[in-house]
Amino acid sequence: MGKAKQKAVERFWKKMNSVETMRIERFICNAKLKDSYEAYNVLDHDEYQRFIKLVLKNTEIVCFKVDSWLDDLDELRHSKWGMLSENVVEMTNEEGVSNSSGSYSRIYMKNDYTLYEFFMGLKNIFDFEEDESMGIKLEDPLFIKNGEIICHTLTHEGYCDVAEDIYELLQKGFLHS
Repeated sequence: MGKAKQKAVERFWKKMNSVETMRIERFICNAKLKDSYEAYNVLDHDEYQRFIKLVLKNTEIVCFKVDSWLDDLDELRHSKWGMLSENVVEMTNEEGVSNSSGSYSRIYMKNDYTLYEFFMGLKNIFDFEEDESMGIKLEDPLFIKNGEIICHTLTHEGYCDVAEDIYELLQKGFLHS
């Protein structure tokens, strides 16, 4: 992964960690972030599919937080998300912030038809379950294009933030067409 993409992800997670320590509720309440806006609350499956098609159309890389730590990619290959393991371009392991639940991994995946099918099979952008047999969970996807995060989510908070240009398309009625 290029340095620009890595820096964008680091800036986002630095922002997330500082927000989590202050109280996540402040961040969720229609707050405008730099060059981004909270996304629509997508109510039905058809709206979700139109939303995710728009986001993926504008995405090169998707980064997932994997809770908990992956020892290696074989763990992902043997999980219920094994079909995504061929998309992985990079994996990192990170320590949690002092008040969080511990260590986790990040996996960066190229956007292709396999990833498209994965997202199209979800009920909504927050529909992530744990693979109980492996004890891991994919969550908090970040959608990256040209080294910039164009959409990010906080899965268990039910929060989704999008870049201004995506937001403008949503405001023009893209979801309801």
